[in-house]
Amino acid sequence: MPGVNGICNTKMSQGAGIFELLLRLDATLRNFHNKVRWGTLAVPTWASESPGGSGYDGRRNGGAGPAARETAMKLYYSPGACSLASHITLHEAGVDFTAEKVDIRAKRTETGADFTAINPRGAVPALDLGNGDVLTEGVAIMQHVMDSAAPGVLPAPGTVARARLAEALNYVSTEVHKTYSPFFYGLEGEAKAKQLALLDARLQVIEDRLSGREYLAGDAYTPADAYFFTVTNWSQFAGHDLSKFPRITALRAKVAARPAVQKALQAEGLAA
Repeated sequence: MPGVNGICNTKMSQGAGIFELLLRLDATLRNFHNKVRWGTLAVPTWASESPGGSGYDGRRNGGAGPAARETAMKLYYSPGACSLASHITLHEAGVDFTAEKVDIRAKRTETGADFTAINPRGAVPALDLGNGDVLTEGVAIMQHVMDSAAPGVLPAPGTVARARLAEALNYVSTEVHKTYSPFFYGLEGEAKAKQLALLDARLQVIEDRLSGREYLAGDAYTPADAYFFTVTNWSQFAGHDLSKFPRITALRAKVAARPAVQKALQAEGLAA
């Protein structure tokens, strides 16, 4: 028969076990409450039926992520600007959102609001998250939209695949996008020729990279492809010939065929 100390030790051990079980139950209930509150209880089921092969196709199962919140998000955009990539990504994610056009020069939205009160920099894209927060910078917007509305679709943080996505997004942002920008300020003559040569060099890096992969970040479509498609649309305005890059041209055709891309183009008045 166990002594008093043995009985006490047994009771204390049982009590600790019950207390630990209650803590776990409380954590589970809190997690369930948070998921219901933010609409993330149902995890979307994604398919790869969209044109261009593997990746997401813009469908979601139930009301996952921001799409299920009471107040829809609002994208502020300028037709054909870099905000088109965020517009595409919102459609890809199947998020419920509204879109309002911005006159960048006048800094006024389509409804007459002062855009600098929404984004002090006066630049698009800007995404009102529907809870009082406004997110800027397309690279941040696209990743946030996918991570929150379609968890698990993008590569997991901390993986090499996620680093490849960041690599592709940053290359498009800092090397390709910024190389197109000077053409919007009336380059002529030798200055324009030098900028065109620099653009060719930046694009050749991607052309070479596409020899071993289907898309910019690997074998699956990601927001990096939407961003690249958007900025290379500016070649026509710049008087730049993209036909010298057959892999880039093929990638652009695959991206253009995606339903989400067509929706965004039509919404911005850029497609029939």
